[in-house]
Amino acid sequence: MHHPDDPDWPEVERACSDGSIYDADLETLRKYARVTSRIPPSHNPAFHAKYAQYCSTIRHRIELLETEKSEKRMVFWAKVAAVVAGIAALLSLLQWLFPRS
Repeated sequence: MHHPDDPDWPEVERACSDGSIYDADLETLRKYARVTSRIPPSHNPAFHAKYAQYCSTIRHRIELLETEKSEKRMVFWAKVAAVVAGIAALLSLLQWLFPRS
């Protein structure tokens, strides 16, 4: 279902058709989203149905990857906070065990 108005459309169509969109990274998905935003409205119902499906899949994958990225960042900072709290507790214990005179 090639769209003649955009030379990048076949790449988006291939990724959605062969399932490689599910392995695409965030940068590639954003590129695909830009491509779909350049496609003009079509009066062809078959093209419009596929186009809507592709747009939905791309949006869903972007949201999923952004959520995963955010969750990983939150876990990282929670670990950093735990390490800092542990160090502070250790220093406090050392001060208690070996007070300065």
